[in-house]
Amino acid sequence: MSVGCRLHKCFANINRASARQMIFMDERGEAMETYRIANFILQLGYLLVHILFTVKILRIRRNTPVWSWFFLFSVSMWLWVSGRFAESIVYMFLSNNNTAYVFAANYQYIGITMAASTYLIWNLYLAGHDRLAKNKLLQSVIYIYPFAVCIIVFTNNFHHLFYTKLEMWQRVAHGPLFMPAMLTGYLLMLAGYLISMTDIIRKREQIARKLLLFSTFPFLPAIAIAVRTISGVDRFDYTPIVMGIVYLCLYLVVFRYNDAGIVPASMMAVVEQAMHPITIYDPVRKEFTYKNRIAREQYSDKLGAIVESLPNEAAFEKDFLRVAVTCLPESGEVLVAATDLTDITRQIIELQNTISELERVSLELDEENRNIDAYLDTLYHTEGLEHKKIIIDQIYKQIADVFTVLKHNLKAAKEMSENVEVPLQDNIQAAEACMVNIRAAVARLREV
Repeated sequence: MSVGCRLHKCFANINRASARQMIFMDERGEAMETYRIANFILQLGYLLVHILFTVKILRIRRNTPVWSWFFLFSVSMWLWVSGRFAESIVYMFLSNNNTAYVFAANYQYIGITMAASTYLIWNLYLAGHDRLAKNKLLQSVIYIYPFAVCIIVFTNNFHHLFYTKLEMWQRVAHGPLFMPAMLTGYLLMLAGYLISMTDIIRKREQIARKLLLFSTFPFLPAIAIAVRTISGVDRFDYTPIVMGIVYLCLYLVVFRYNDAGIVPASMMAVVEQAMHPITIYDPVRKEFTYKNRIAREQYSDKLGAIVESLPNEAAFEKDFLRVAVTCLPESGEVLVAATDLTDITRQIIELQNTISELERVSLELDEENRNIDAYLDTLYHTEGLEHKKIIIDQIYKQIADVFTVLKHNLKAAKEMSENVEVPLQDNIQAAEACMVNIRAAVARLREV
């Protein structure tokens, strides 16, 4: 084969290789363009929906630190995703402007660092640690962190400490301060998470639900950042999906279940937190389809015992429960609301026993009074009448005062009034003390 033939064959192979490379690059370019469009739509949708939720939060404004810091946390999450959105805009419309790309890549850290700081403060208020949340030293440390990160990434002299290589269409290379800064933010988030977990376990209310909802942040964003950082692959942006799940979960905690106690409770929340058992019973399936918290935790056994009376009676009492039954025509189920009469019954019994004791003492005092009258009649015909009359007047005044109080409170007690001025037990003691004084006065009369 001649030299010319060999050269012709070599160039042909080079052309074919170049053509294959061009096809690969075109396919890769088309795939990346598809990713960018998908990211643009996904990020824009999230930002718009988030704004709508933010407006809803503003409409139910409450002047509490919990509400204020959750609002700031919501804003930081929006900034976080808007930074990713800025990158998509640069890739789609400013593909040759590396300066715009650098700004967009750094812009997202405003939201990331704000989210870490505000999340910690919010959880401190949510758990009731107001004094710690207001501590000046703690606030200074937390506020310095986001400002320091923003200064580093937006300053030409220092941004290489965050990125040693940050160019469009190239694999990102991080600088020496990137991991420490991100680790600091994650530690702040983790501290807020541990505070909320401790508070949830301490209160022992709806533990499973709260643990699930609170665990989405910071774990989901941390996993997303770690995967993107370690792999260096940044095609499809799952940040809006992750932050959407996180924001929805925390929104439910604050505004749906009202665990923070900052918004007017919905009807379901009122029923759930009611101190009396409230249930919905299905007569067809012979089971309760809903039980509020106290019904689940304290009255499951008693509710099972009253099923045989449902739905035949509109109201009845059983096992110290006063039960009211209301039919729900649309579903065919019945609403069962019960009132626990145990404490009321015990109080009535105690009141009746006290009244009986008071009546006994009152009768005894009245008998003592009659005996004194009979005895005093014999004293008027003896010497020292004037001195005896003074003692007698004192005795009668004391008896009259005691009887006035006893009769008033006895009447109030029988009517189960809540405005009894003196407890019944004190009345009994007063009557018994009066009898002791009367007997002492009689003894003095005998001495005279």
